[in-house]
Amino acid sequence: MSKRGPDRSGSQSGGFSKRRSHGKPMLKMLCPYYCAGAIIGKGGETIKELMDKTECDVKISKNDERFPTTSERVISVQGDQNSVEECILFCQDKIRKDQPPPNAKSESHAINAKRKEACKLVVSDTSAGRIIGKGGQRIKDMKNDYSVDINITRKDELPRGFDERCVSVEGEEGNVDNCVKEIIKLVCEDESAQWNGTCSTTTGATGEMGVVTVVV
Repeated sequence: MSKRGPDRSGSQSGGFSKRRSHGKPMLKMLCPYYCAGAIIGKGGETIKELMDKTECDVKISKNDERFPTTSERVISVQGDQNSVEECILFCQDKIRKDQPPPNAKSESHAINAKRKEACKLVVSDTSAGRIIGKGGQRIKDMKNDYSVDINITRKDELPRGFDERCVSVEGEEGNVDNCVKEIIKLVCEDESAQWNGTCSTTTGATGEMGVVTVVV
């Protein structure tokens, strides 16, 4: 067992059963808490349709479970590379189109507008190393090729023992999506990642949201 980021199942995933995604690549992304409803849909209908269409498992952390140091929920997607990509881009489109609650403060609207420019993925330490590349060359090339900003959280910014990082890709929509596709490919090709099994999670004893255990 290894410590991983939030990947909570529960009723928020639409109550799916085990699918053919068992043992296939898994990728996570962050989602503003107020956007989760748009992805889940009324009665879980939207997320269920997405899973049926892509044959992926899609899970969303509970409302009170946020990625460390953020107010964002976590979406976990497991399936074939092309299907994972489709799910990630679908969720990102929902994030771009959704709006903060009516009672949100004015500064929240400005923050939300800025947030829509970024896609935030959660990857393992090994996958983060692949994205960075030797001497930082790969991440530098992606920044130049796609005209985007890419930022990866440092180990010292996350709870001790946490073995995942947040990769934020920010820029124009089309550029961000193309860069994210390359990152998804890199993550899915990471032979060091452990994909055997489906995710079963529990909250860490520290009470820090996001310190969870994946049982494989």
